[in-house]
Amino acid sequence: MITNGTIYNEKIANLFKRHGSAICISLDGMASQHDAARVTHEGAPTHSKIVENIKRYQDKGIRLGISCTIGRHNYDVLAELSRFFVREIGVTDIEFQMPYQVPDAGNAFYVSMSNAADQMLRAADVMIDELGVDEYTTLRRLESFINGHWRHRDCGASGGQIVISPTGKIGPCHSLVGSGTCFNGNVNDPEYDVFEDPVLSEWSARIPVNMPQCEGCSFIALCGGGCPYNALTAYGTIWEKDPQVCPYLERLVPWILLRLWHGKRLAPAA
Repeated sequence: MITNGTIYNEKIANLFKRHGSAICISLDGMASQHDAARVTHEGAPTHSKIVENIKRYQDKGIRLGISCTIGRHNYDVLAELSRFFVREIGVTDIEFQMPYQVPDAGNAFYVSMSNAADQMLRAADVMIDELGVDEYTTLRRLESFINGHWRHRDCGASGGQIVISPTGKIGPCHSLVGSGTCFNGNVNDPEYDVFEDPVLSEWSARIPVNMPQCEGCSFIALCGGGCPYNALTAYGTIWEKDPQVCPYLERLVPWILLRLWHGKRLAPAA
């Protein structure tokens, strides 16, 4: 269950506990970072309420993770935020979420991974070497690298998920629920067949080996294609590269090789 954490519901929390469900809560750092970007419609800060709700879920024994979206408000202190999440909040399942593209540059907090990737990998160093935990965006690629597996897809929208809107519309990507773009089906249509949906089929086929512009890339086996939504937003088609994942991979692979050269682990000690 992914949530912004601003609402705690005892009945739903008991349901999560009973079924062993995990919760991922969006928290963009300490109050100074988080409240710069995540406020209520009235402009009120949300950090203290979210931290309070995290503690309530933890007290129930529910497994909980943090998704921290990288932006101008926090990209330069990611290592410090890693320590805050683990030592102050008590959460060890952490993912630094690469920023989504925003139509018409409509997000003042947007930052390119060209600027943020080095900071993100410094945070991964701190998490592995100092805190003994993984950073999940990095871990996904490390697992493929360590096990020698080709990472065909990184985003669930590429054939790994079906998204249903509150009105019953069916599409591939939760980021497109608001606009309705690429949502062709509806759960209320008895004639609809998810296996015959051309949009879902196209999104499923969008992997780097099917993209001519990715041929010859040194990082194609670890990339997974990044986020189709980013490509669609930036270029008007899912068949372009994700402008965020390429600069990240360009820094990730040298980071992996340097850690190995210096005899450092790629994962926390067991």
